[in-house]
Amino acid sequence: MPDSRIGPESAVLQDERSRILSAAINKWTPGMPKAIEVPELGEMSIEETARVMELAVAAVKGRLFQGRRKLHQVLKRQSAWMSATQV
Repeated sequence: MPDSRIGPESAVLQDERSRILSAAINKWTPGMPKAIEVPELGEMSIEETARVMELAVAAVKGRLFQGRRKLHQVLKRQSAWMSATQV
């Protein structure tokens, strides 16, 4: 049976990825992380999220769009960093 545990290098890279994402999300404007987390995790629809956050549906959609764009940028930079560190 193969060992399913991750190696030390993979663990370090996974920790670094989590740190980078957390740091990026913490720099966002208040409310944006929640506007992204709730609909993306399937917990509520965009309309339900808007009602709970007391925002217009368009505002939640805008935050969702901006958050996805920012996450894409972070992941793109991280991917480049990880590719450069793997020799």
